[in-house]
Amino acid sequence: PFSDNEKINSKKFILKEGNSNSKNKVILIKLRGPILSEPSNLLEFSLIDSIEAIYVSEFIKNLDEITLENPKGIIISIDSPGGSVSATYNMYKALEKFKKNNQTKIFLHSNELLASGGYWAALASDKIYASYGAMIGSIGVRGPDWIYYDNPVSISTGILGQTVETKNGIKKFNTIAGRSKDLFDPFRIPTKEETESLQDIVNGIYIEFVNTVAKKRNIENHFIIENLGALIFDAKKAKENYLIDDIKNLHEVTNQIIKDLDLKDYKIIEKKIKRNY
Repeated sequence: PFSDNEKINSKKFILKEGNSNSKNKVILIKLRGPILSEPSNLLEFSLIDSIEAIYVSEFIKNLDEITLENPKGIIISIDSPGGSVSATYNMYKALEKFKKNNQTKIFLHSNELLASGGYWAALASDKIYASYGAMIGSIGVRGPDWIYYDNPVSISTGILGQTVETKNGIKKFNTIAGRSKDLFDPFRIPTKEETESLQDIVNGIYIEFVNTVAKKRNIENHFIIENLGALIFDAKKAKENYLIDDIKNLHEVTNQIIKDLDLKDYKIIEKKIKRNY
């Protein structure tokens, strides 16, 4: 017999293959889009609601539900160009914590794109696989752009975006307190102190990213910095550069985790997720 919690939780999963009565569960999670901390209130609008994204706050809730299933393994199929630093880091740490608390093997698979923060989050898995033709890499960090309008005349905003005409014109006044409180003001040039401070932030995050790749993928730091940089590679080159374990499609990854777990009797269940996961 199942407890009330188990009965409720079972409705949140779809049987994909295997013996429906098996206690040996492998859970499949499919994620797609940029990695963000949580949904915006703008998601109430249908246009924004159609945009796919990975919200870490929702992802962590789903890990809690997955814990109740006591899975033998998890397959995360993800296609992501990356995301915000905080969201990416929190997703990575959430997977690390889940593995530690549950002793569950996690395989990660990408069908098309696994880049930047998406790759960072993937490093928490036991194995990383990619389909033939997938794009992998972009081990780098990009801070916000500071755009400077030189002698603007007029600014207009329309449905296609913002336009600026320059040639001595607009006067602008700020009411601020604290040096550099007007950081990223597009009507002034950044100071050397400001650019150095911003670069220090980006450099610090980059070094932590590189150290994590080096540790998890057993690659020398200097090789990552000097040979890989923030380039993106196809699956074949990514394997040659030790960024992934092998080139496999999702079905092959499923077979691999069942083999590695030595499961004779099993069932693959997929986590039901919102369109905007």
